[in-house]
Amino acid sequence: MQNFFKTQKEQKEFNEKMFKEESSQCWAFGLDWKRRQKIRQIIEELDLKKNEKVLDMGCGGGIYAFEIEKKTGTKVTGMDISNNALKMAKKLGCKNLVQGFAEKLPFGKETFDKIYSIETFEHLPDAEKAISEIGRVLRKGGLVTISNPVTPSWKYLWYEQEKPEVHGHINFLSIEQYRKIFAKNGMEFVGARGYGLMEGIIWWHN
Repeated sequence: MQNFFKTQKEQKEFNEKMFKEESSQCWAFGLDWKRRQKIRQIIEELDLKKNEKVLDMGCGGGIYAFEIEKKTGTKVTGMDISNNALKMAKKLGCKNLVQGFAEKLPFGKETFDKIYSIETFEHLPDAEKAISEIGRVLRKGGLVTISNPVTPSWKYLWYEQEKPEVHGHINFLSIEQYRKIFAKNGMEFVGARGYGLMEGIIWWHN
């Protein structure tokens, strides 16, 4: 599944198409109870404080970046591969938006105090490279949390029934696999919290 996208251009084109199709759907902008819950959990897990520099890696339509910045006074940068997604985020009210690839983050070393990534890693061709980039742009002592499907539940309930071209779900890693990759990049495991089929996993950059 790592080779579903042969080039970054193919990856970008897929995401542009996906967000163009989904831009008219209510969930693209909607703040339902699940999103409200996840926003509260991100704020709690990362202990977000006013004026901290925060990266939303794979911000999509910007709902998390917008609400978290508004609630905490942090300076959230939303980054996504899709220009269509960033247009949605701008329309929502997000101010600091950057187009880029998770596997090659367009930021300098130790730029951010905290990083979160919501439902992004299952779409990435190279999760290990993206985690390496997180370690590069996160300051020492910073925190990162990701929320995404993990094996085996997600794999058996979804991947076995759907083709990757439907939603671009191409990466299925276990928490243990994530722990090894994050540790390799200097980040210590803090804890995990389940969101049904999703997992919120927290690391500390030592």
